[in-house]
Amino acid sequence: MDDWILIDDTYNANPSSFQSVLENLNKMFPERRKIVVCGAMAELGDSSPEFHRQVGNTMFNCGVEKMYGLGGEEIEFYLEGWKNAGGEKTAARHFNELAELLPAFKAELQSKDVVLVKGSRSAKMERFVDAML
Repeated sequence: MDDWILIDDTYNANPSSFQSVLENLNKMFPERRKIVVCGAMAELGDSSPEFHRQVGNTMFNCGVEKMYGLGGEEIEFYLEGWKNAGGEKTAARHFNELAELLPAFKAELQSKDVVLVKGSRSAKMERFVDAML
């Protein structure tokens, strides 16, 4: 499938940059299905759970239809924010390993999808990008 768009924003992530790219994604591609593949945002201290929840909430409110999280416990906070905003539980998933994520993602990818990949450098989300190219 060659007609989907991959946005590689894997070098860095913080709440502000994540929320900004989500808002812009919604404006740039209003008619396309949007998917986020995300890793944790690092170095947020004691506020980390709340920041991850806020971003999960923003994902849903910006029209993201599917969310795939890769990593540790921070992903669960994205999921909480997603669900609290009204997102379907089955549309947001947590994977601990890239080898688990890839087949699930590929099975759901559709023509015209826009896929944002984002996470802090320590999340090594470029591994997902490399596997998809």
